[in-house]
Amino acid sequence: LRLEVELAAAEQALAEARAALAAYSSGGDTPAAQRSRAAQELAAARAEREALLNDGARLEQIEYLQWIYSLAEAKHGEMVAIPNPSEQDVDNTWLLRIDMLAKRESLDLAKMQYDTDKRAAEHRVAVAARAVAALDAQIAAGLGDIERQKLEADVAKAEAKVAITQEAL
Repeated sequence: LRLEVELAAAEQALAEARAALAAYSSGGDTPAAQRSRAAQELAAARAEREALLNDGARLEQIEYLQWIYSLAEAKHGEMVAIPNPSEQDVDNTWLLRIDMLAKRESLDLAKMQYDTDKRAAEHRVAVAARAVAALDAQIAAGLGDIERQKLEADVAKAEAKVAITQEAL
């Protein structure tokens, strides 16, 4: 009974080893297939970065916010320059200052978000480029042949285990 259980386990291991070799032979997880996927990811990351850098709407939004801030700063500056301001002028100065600072905060936030998005896109491109380079190095080192030989050795080992268990049974 023990040998029959061992034989079933050995046959299962043989089937799994053959399936892994067949999957590898079909190109599912070869270094070349991995490199192809990594190259596609690199191209997508570069396209995303270029789209972000050439996004006219975002750049126009930042320019618009800059213009709005400059206007608010000019209005505030006019109020500050009034000699001997009345109490109402002082109040208006503070209101204009608050408005100016709010517009500067919006401008700064838009600039920081754009810079953050640019850096994230650059990072994705760098990571994808490193992945492609690493796979190129693996391909150059013959990793695909080594992996195939390992899978073939696993099949041979599983076949030997099945044969030994059948003979013992």
